[in-house]
Formats: sequence, structure tokens, C-alpha cells
Amino acid sequence: MSTMLCPAGVGSQSMVGSLCREAAWLRVRGAQLLHDLAVCQSPALWQRLHRERCWLQERRAELQRIAHLIEGECRGGQGIGAALLRELSARPVAAG
Repeated sequence: MSTMLCPAGVGSQSMVGSLCREAAWLRVRGAQLLHDLAVCQSPALWQRLHRERCWLQERRAELQRIAHLIEGECRGGQGIGAALLRELSARPVAAG
């Protein structure tokens, strides 16, 4: 019986852990941005905050793609970190 292992570095716990922490940070920053956008009175600052929020959403989508790639390469329980990353990155950055 042969099991396919994750290619070197693809499923490393430190890499996946860092990406999971980033996904969690994106959600926290997204919530902060929503609050800041709601109270912002400067049009220039509002534009900058809005661009940052768009970037957060793009990065979230990129993390989802990365999780999918890692899951496709990992078998036999080694993709559990990738599954967690997929779950965290599937959560919306912030509602609104």
C-alpha cells in the first residue's frame, strides 16, 4: 500500500500555520476597517481604507486558492492544516 506524502514544504506545519494566522488577522483587520469606514469623515482616508478592504478580500481569495492546492497535494491526514486554512479563509473578511 502506498500513500502519497506532501511534497517537500507544501504541507509544512509552519507554512500552513502562518497562513492560518494570516487568515485570522484578515478577519480582525476587516472588522476594524468596517468600523473605521463607518466613522471616517475624510474622503481621501475613506478611499484608502476602502482600497485596503478590497485588498483584504483579494488576499482571502488567494488564501483559499492556496488551501485548495495544498489539499490536492496532501493525503492521509496530512492535509488537516490545509483544511483548517480552507475553513478560515472561507469565512468572510467582514460583513457589510
